[in-house]
Amino acid sequence: MIELTDVTKVFLQGGKEVKALQNINLTIAPQEVFGIVGQSGSGKSTLLRLVNHLEQPSSGKVIVSGIDATQLSQQAQRQFRQKTGMIFQQFNLLSNKTVRQNIALPLKLQGKQAMIKVDQMLSFVNLTDKADYYPSQLSGGEKQRVAIARALVIEPTVLLCDEPTSALDEQHTVEILKVLQRVQATFATTIIIVSHEFSVIKSLCQRAAVLDGGKLVALTDVTAEKVQPTYDSYVNRALELLKR
Repeated sequence: MIELTDVTKVFLQGGKEVKALQNINLTIAPQEVFGIVGQSGSGKSTLLRLVNHLEQPSSGKVIVSGIDATQLSQQAQRQFRQKTGMIFQQFNLLSNKTVRQNIALPLKLQGKQAMIKVDQMLSFVNLTDKADYYPSQLSGGEKQRVAIARALVIEPTVLLCDEPTSALDEQHTVEILKVLQRVQATFATTIIIVSHEFSVIKSLCQRAAVLDGGKLVALTDVTAEKVQPTYDSYVNRALELLKR
């Protein structure tokens, strides 16, 4: 379970305090696929970084699987983050490494040799035949599948996806959505997806949060019947599209 309690995150910009998140209270159930939507600058990516403990809250608590990482040593925090997978918009693959080497990188950083696991992940994302290709030889959808395999090879309990399809065309978006659906069905991983594409959230998520100006302004059951929106224009539109 992931619990955020009265979470506020403040950054200093030009000597001034900017609240990226304000008084966020949110609970995400184990094995849930949860969506986060919001306009640029609404705090979506900051929330992901708090869950992964890449950032610490200015106030409040972030509890993941019963652990408050702010109470851990730096070494223990690094070990904690090793159980969280991340997928990024721009794939973040190493151009001088093959597909197989990119997938194996998290294991290598942990001092592990587990090529059987790497081969299993290659098979899971249907890229066994391209194990020795380099990123420049792959399509956008194939690159994102490599990134998914790299995130899964550490057997994460939580998978964080930051705009996983926004750099892809429609065909490759559908391809990645199918892979993420299989991830949840196969590994029972808790998945959090940040996206500005409402269709992506509707395809994958059970619930979604709408952020606006760093505040959690709506929490909706994506699978429920359409409700009458009662918020400002962006939130109004988000809720309406998520309910269709």
